[in-house]
Amino acid sequence: MVARRETGTLALLIDNPVVNRYLPEGMEKSGLDQLLTIMLRPDNIPIVGLMVLVFFFTWLAFREARKNDQLIEEGRADEILKEMQE
Repeated sequence: MVARRETGTLALLIDNPVVNRYLPEGMEKSGLDQLLTIMLRPDNIPIVGLMVLVFFFTWLAFREARKNDQLIEEGRADEILKEMQE
């Protein structure tokens, strides 16, 4: 379901050919609407979930790498293993 603001009111458009047929002439779906339409299709939901997991674990890896780099710069490289085991 995609929400779109038209002429000051909130109209809910269900993404299916029947509803899209009734869009005003010359009114096309925006890029965000098209992206959400693709992402929210039932067969794409697992892919979107995997993308979220990839972004999370990438962030986590960079955060830990930054912590380890700071410990190395402070001359406490021996504490890296201790922190990983906690």
